[in-house]
Amino acid sequence: LSISCAEVYEAASKASEQLLQSLPDDGTILSETVFTLPAGATVFDLLSQAAGTYRLQLEYQGEASSAFGSVYVEGIENLYELDAGPHSGWVYTVNRKTVDTGCNLYPLQDGDTVAWNYTLTGIPALSDPLN
Repeated sequence: LSISCAEVYEAASKASEQLLQSLPDDGTILSETVFTLPAGATVFDLLSQAAGTYRLQLEYQGEASSAFGSVYVEGIENLYELDAGPHSGWVYTVNRKTVDTGCNLYPLQDGDTVAWNYTLTGIPALSDPLN
């Protein structure tokens, strides 16, 4: 798992100075870190474990345990949707591919790599359009 808000710095003109001062200088909230999870764990379970382990602020809407509704991540480390423009917010990729499933509904497989990225466009920065 990794969590990044580096894209905010790439388009600093869209972010307030106060916002930029509250973020890590290099945009890395959590560098790539390996977690051990139980079978059937989801992307949201992984993010929740990271938030608990590293005391990261996490805010979301929805029921994490619901099989019918999806969880929407609003903010990580006090960086929220729309803070850096009208399309900005948190998105995730699994194995560098865009996923269009709610994070609490996407089951992880052994060896999966998950990246949460704060984007200004709604399109994950790590997405590989060729795959």
